[in-house]
Amino acid sequence: MSDDNVSDEVGNDNPDVLTQIPNENVVAPTLRKAQRTKNFTPAEDNLLVSGWLNTSKDAITGNEQQSGSFWKRISNYFVSNGGNHIERSQSSLKNRWCDINTKCAKFVGFYSQVERRQQSGQTENGRLVEARELYTSLVGKPFQYEHCWEILKSERKWTDTISNKKQKSHTSMSPTSSSPSTPQSAFLRDENEFSPNLDRPLGRKASKKQAKDKNSLINDAEGSITTERWQQRIELAHAKAERQERALAQHAEQLAQQAKQLINDQKRNELEEMRLALQIMQTDTTNMDPATAEYWENLKLETMRKRTFNL
Repeated sequence: MSDDNVSDEVGNDNPDVLTQIPNENVVAPTLRKAQRTKNFTPAEDNLLVSGWLNTSKDAITGNEQQSGSFWKRISNYFVSNGGNHIERSQSSLKNRWCDINTKCAKFVGFYSQVERRQQSGQTENGRLVEARELYTSLVGKPFQYEHCWEILKSERKWTDTISNKKQKSHTSMSPTSSSPSTPQSAFLRDENEFSPNLDRPLGRKASKKQAKDKNSLINDAEGSITTERWQQRIELAHAKAERQERALAQHAEQLAQQAKQLINDQKRNELEEMRLALQIMQTDTTNMDPATAEYWENLKLETMRKRTFNL
């Protein structure tokens, strides 16, 4: 092993420590400080994400170019917009994007879980806090790319690549697999297995096929919904008809009772009239004074006329 290699290995363990390089031909020891690339800043991450999105959305070259050409364009975009081409090579940009893409995709899954719970009164900020906590507890470390996710979450080009990759992953999984099927395990599998299309966006054929499959699913869903709605309408119509029949039966019963009551009232009135008529006709006027006797005689004549008319 050469002296330079020894120095590099030691320096890689601790880049801030000065290491001594032994050399038999040199009397005084030589000190050398190992160099280490700086971590990406949030501004560089955002610039990289912007480069990926702009290159992917290029209607002329975005979908048809090879992976090398695709990342060369992203690298050129990165540099032309203020990025450091010396510290950030094309390979480092690609590796960084792979990490951003994979972890943002995982966070999307956790955030979707929180949304599906539909907790009453929970705000957008509350869902975000819960998604962060879920990510940290299951991944083992905090989500570091929220600044990238804020850009990507509303970009259809990126979200489509996630959906497409998830469908392929679920299709390729064996139904007899012994691994547990939980919402968390879907986001804790190997990063290379889960990562969406990292190198390039979908091509024209793949995009058309995806759109066709999506339309087919939508049509099937709409057909199913239409059938269910018609079934619901029929059931509602039957229930309404039954309610109306019960209401009509109740109304008819009420009318019958009212008619019976009227008949009974009429009979009672007739009996009462007959009783009064009989009382009038049986009144003796022999001992009455002439005026009173005349009144009762006229009343008897009126009663007889009514009874004769009714008969």
